[in-house]
Amino acid sequence: MFNFVIRNITTEFFEKKQQVMDAVVQVSDYEWVLIFCSAGDQEAFLEASGELKKYLNKILPQRSCMYIGEARPIRETATGWKQIELMEKKILPGKDGILREREIPYLNEELPKGGCYKTPPWEVWQKSMNNSQEMDQVCQDICAFLGENFDQGVLTIESLERFLKELGQLVYGYLGQQQMGFSQVFESREFDRRERDSYHSLDAAVGFVQWVFETLKGSAGSRKSQEDVVTQVKDYIENHLHEELSRGLLAKMVFLSEDYVSKLFKATTGMSIPGYIAARRIEKAKDYLSHSNLPVSRIALEVGYSNFSYFSKTFRDLTGMTPNEYRNKTVKPKTPPGASAE
Repeated sequence: MFNFVIRNITTEFFEKKQQVMDAVVQVSDYEWVLIFCSAGDQEAFLEASGELKKYLNKILPQRSCMYIGEARPIRETATGWKQIELMEKKILPGKDGILREREIPYLNEELPKGGCYKTPPWEVWQKSMNNSQEMDQVCQDICAFLGENFDQGVLTIESLERFLKELGQLVYGYLGQQQMGFSQVFESREFDRRERDSYHSLDAAVGFVQWVFETLKGSAGSRKSQEDVVTQVKDYIENHLHEELSRGLLAKMVFLSEDYVSKLFKATTGMSIPGYIAARRIEKAKDYLSHSNLPVSRIALEVGYSNFSYFSKTFRDLTGMTPNEYRNKTVKPKTPPGASAE
């Protein structure tokens, strides 16, 4: 699907920009090479490339980045490809997610001219994080550190990998001090996905750091007993039965991980979150059926079911009868005027 989308979009995009693209080559699941035998005006080409990247970021479910090599004679095509691969391995794209070979004169050197990567002041940041009021400042300092190293030309993919590993240790250390487990606060799959995305550009790396600290700050402000967490989840469900509800939404509401909240809810109530939501919705539907004249289809919507067939099936699974059967059984017929009821 990605291959189809990329091929069609890039071809159509550059045609509109009057840039002739000669080929699109897929080199891996999420990597393509766009080949131009003649890029025409360089400034127009670079402008079009930037617009393409912004467009791809809007329509694709993940960030994209772009590496642009120098124009070379055909006989040097292999050399140009090696340079682009080297760019991808060594250098982190800037905020716009675009890296141009002509802007990296030190590409083939062991170290950039700006100097060596500096060791972050992790111990200072660790101490500051103990004061919840300084969390925002620590986040700003870490993002500024990344920006400074990038501006000096020393924030390579290798140094960013090292930085993110040490950031992980900082997070584990902080959670340990707060007597919280990593799985209580973060979804491992989401954390890993966001970390992988952070290698795409400086902006993505900064965004990852900000997300980590927003999550930590949220968990610090919501440390409750297990009973309090479950009560808060139950209250939210009860007040939003007519809306779309999911484990992910409820977990974010209490600033804890989805897996942790799910296990805690099941251990406390004996029911899964989806099972509890269904039970409460059907109880609400039974109340509507017994005490209102609303059509069954409207009642389904009122308790959060947009699919009437699924509502009827769930109702029957939990009550043993259809909504209409339940209504006929529970609603007492009205006594005609002038008649006596025995």
